[in-house]
Amino acid sequence: MQSFCYFLSLSLLFLLSWLQHTNADAEHHDTMHPQLDGCDFFQGSWVVDDSYPLYDSSTCPFVKQGFHCQKNGRPDKLYLIYRWLPNACTLPCLFDGEDFLRRFKGKKLMFVGDSLSENQWESLTCMVHTAIPQAQFSKSFEGELSTITWPVISKIL
Repeated sequence: MQSFCYFLSLSLLFLLSWLQHTNADAEHHDTMHPQLDGCDFFQGSWVVDDSYPLYDSSTCPFVKQGFHCQKNGRPDKLYLIYRWLPNACTLPCLFDGEDFLRRFKGKKLMFVGDSLSENQWESLTCMVHTAIPQAQFSKSFEGELSTITWPVISKIL
């Protein structure tokens, strides 16, 4: 289970790094998002980061029962405070949920895969929810497809 959580965290970091890197404008990019060209994400180590976890899964409305480690009996929380640090480069700053929503306004994002992808989806929505907890949202489910929208986000941002 611990290696699953590490893999999940690393995968989400790659996604967020890519999103921040590809959408950053040139002026903002220099100060907030270091260059990632030529970065080997696979050579590095897990380091303790006191700013983690990025959200509290017990208060996130998007975490399904099967993915809630503490509610399902996991006694430790140490795995929540680690982040991946590549050897030869730095990853972008912490996730900014408001910035993410501004960049994806009017767009759709789809996670396709198994339970690992579902867990990444839940983590992303929890991080957005943490950034704007007062925002109204809607959830809909059709079979295995779940959709979450923040319809009135422009008034908050």
